[in-house]
Amino acid sequence: MSIADSPSRPRHWPLTYIFPTSSGLGGRWTTVIYGLFLAGVALWILNYLFLATARHQGDEDNYLFASKVLANWLLQRPPVPTLAKVIDAVVDNGWFMPGMLLVTVPAFIADPLLSAANHIWLWRLNSALLSFAVWIWTLRRVDLLLGQTFTIALLICPTLILGWILFTSTIFGEVVGGLLIAVAFAQAYRLALILLHQDRVDLATILRFELLLLAVVYVRGNAIVLVFAIHVFLAVMVLLADRREFVLRNLSNSLAGVLVFAALLAPWSLLVSSKLGGPVLTTSTLTLSLGITFGGANQICFGPCPGDNTWREAVKFSREYGRAHQISELEAQKLMTDYALRNVTYTSYMKRVAHNFRSFLSTPTAFFDRFASGVKSITDKDVLAALSDLVKYASLAVYVPVILLLLCANVWIVTPRNLEMQVMSLCVKLFTLCIFVQPFLHPSHARYWPLFAPLMGLSAAFLFNLAFARRLGPAGVFPDLAAASVRPRVGTFLLVVQALYSAMFILMAFQICCFLIA
Repeated sequence: MSIADSPSRPRHWPLTYIFPTSSGLGGRWTTVIYGLFLAGVALWILNYLFLATARHQGDEDNYLFASKVLANWLLQRPPVPTLAKVIDAVVDNGWFMPGMLLVTVPAFIADPLLSAANHIWLWRLNSALLSFAVWIWTLRRVDLLLGQTFTIALLICPTLILGWILFTSTIFGEVVGGLLIAVAFAQAYRLALILLHQDRVDLATILRFELLLLAVVYVRGNAIVLVFAIHVFLAVMVLLADRREFVLRNLSNSLAGVLVFAALLAPWSLLVSSKLGGPVLTTSTLTLSLGITFGGANQICFGPCPGDNTWREAVKFSREYGRAHQISELEAQKLMTDYALRNVTYTSYMKRVAHNFRSFLSTPTAFFDRFASGVKSITDKDVLAALSDLVKYASLAVYVPVILLLLCANVWIVTPRNLEMQVMSLCVKLFTLCIFVQPFLHPSHARYWPLFAPLMGLSAAFLFNLAFARRLGPAGVFPDLAAASVRPRVGTFLLVVQALYSAMFILMAFQICCFLIA
């Protein structure tokens, strides 16, 4: 018997492992899934070959420097940095979580000469392999938890959006973070259904979920808002149950999970807080971002900051101001932001929010030209211009329909007749709300949209299932949530929550559109 025919290694083994539910269905849809997957693999490889020699951009500088310092310290490789210098490099200004930094260390361990000008291909390869592995795992988990429709949706969006593929060979955390958020979405949905069904969720399941959420936060610090909202959402699902013993048991397990999450996040929070001289939960960006984004860069240093990089000059100024006035740099940044925001009105604030949303949502390929300018393998400007047009229009062909479906899913209201769809509707709205908070607090541009790209695909699949009255999830995965299995007022409560959110979403979208037009 050949290896291919062995019972332990079924035919098409890698694909049946990645798609354990969909691959067993057979038929043309399985062929479609396999075809889309192979297309995604091809795009991954082509993108890596294109970016292999591209110089690093923006925040990649920080990761590159800190990873090299950490690798030299771990291997005691000359020049051996002190522990204090390692902490300074890793924490830096407190802007970045250490997750993406840590996963780039292997590239520096493999090649001590790695730098911006030497062997950058290895660093790009490390990033491409990391994002590819997370993509594979995300497809497998979504296929197990949500089924074929959602698997196909993820294979189309974000996988076929060339502007998203571009980021898979970079160390920006949005691609990995967005994929992890997609798994968290599927898992939160499943847990909510189990809780509404008044079934017990064991502690091991909760701990695995908390570790997933912890990974999301260590990749993208601002995801702490989403993590908090997920915990509130699931706590409400517990409280909607009838049986007191069920509520107490699940609440106690959930509390244990939250304590584990807090305990594993605490070392980073304490480290960055001690270095910056003030309380920091994940990152310290928020204070300065409010002042620079909404108060104006020419006001954040009690006037214009010297130098070209406003962000770094503002941090430098806050340290000097803090030393002069015997306060921490975080306290100084708070005073600087208060000064910059002193003349902000609701109108000026919303104009900036509208501008942020336009950059956040409408330019999915804006970073192509920035990376293409650093590519050494292609120097012909006509070829690069043609590639830029191809990436732009091919991306928009997929991006525009799915972003519209995401917005549609946020205003759609599901009736109590279908509790499974009601829960899914609430998950879509909750995750969108928490991700779309960014333009209200921080500069938002085309680097950040990959964080919600997988959510667009999941939302499209949700609407497809809703339109064709398809049951969510593979057969046997979820309890049958008929209306009779929960209290009647639960469906009504979920209906009211959806209606209130949809009204708020429409009102805010209308205001943003008005400020964009004005």
